[in-house]
Amino acid sequence: VSPVVCPVCGFGNRTPQADLHAGRSAHTPIPDISGRTAIFFSLPRNVPKMVLMAAILAAVVQVLAGLSAEEVQVEVTFKPERCTFVSEDGYFLRYHYNGTFPDGKKFDSSHDRGNTFDFTLGKGEVIKGMDQALKGMCAGERRTITIPPHLAYGDSGVDGVIPSGATLVFDVEMVEVRDPSEDIPNVLFWWVGETPTNAFGDMDADNDKIITKDEFTTYCYEQVKAGTGSFLSGRREQDLIDDMFHFQDQDGDGIISHAEFSGPKEHDEL
Repeated sequence: VSPVVCPVCGFGNRTPQADLHAGRSAHTPIPDISGRTAIFFSLPRNVPKMVLMAAILAAVVQVLAGLSAEEVQVEVTFKPERCTFVSEDGYFLRYHYNGTFPDGKKFDSSHDRGNTFDFTLGKGEVIKGMDQALKGMCAGERRTITIPPHLAYGDSGVDGVIPSGATLVFDVEMVEVRDPSEDIPNVLFWWVGETPTNAFGDMDADNDKIITKDEFTTYCYEQVKAGTGSFLSGRREQDLIDDMFHFQDQDGDGIISHAEFSGPKEHDEL
């Protein structure tokens, strides 16, 4: 968009020739209040100031309206308490989404298919508006993204799915953010400082010799809150807990027995 030139404000470039063609001398020196000489650009006598100001104001409004219409609109609807590892160009992302038109009619959903959408950010693998809107997201964050037509499918649309010139709205939840230059870690949670000698006993809040999913979850969050534990960055914390619990629950009965637990434990728990 070309910059708006405001002759009233003195913005933009002017030449002595232009002022002479307007029927006056190039510069009319007048003293300012400090006693120095200032240069005052007067308006042409044949152009009413109010008319010119109105025209300029209308042009500015049109330009600003055009700019706002061209931008992707992003509303952060949820951000995790711990949100430090965020997406950048070149990062691998996994996310879920619901895609609708502004009237709420759904045209697509990853939830309906049961699979996340996976791609590399900033490589042109998705529509331009999505490449812009998913920057700076952490795992677990949710956003509502409104994408104008020219940053979506434009006038061509998608046959039978998205009409020409359609604005699209996506409700997105980021599932994973990963830097592909780093090795995929095999540790999902670790203790900060000293490793406990009896994590099983610490998790077993009711001392019934088994660990439930709730006990496991509570323990992990308490450790992180106290600064003595840390989750792997780049994935949703609940997903990490689910994976760890599933790994420990070897027989899949929904609880972790003392024999199944592979973390620190005292052998007299039996």
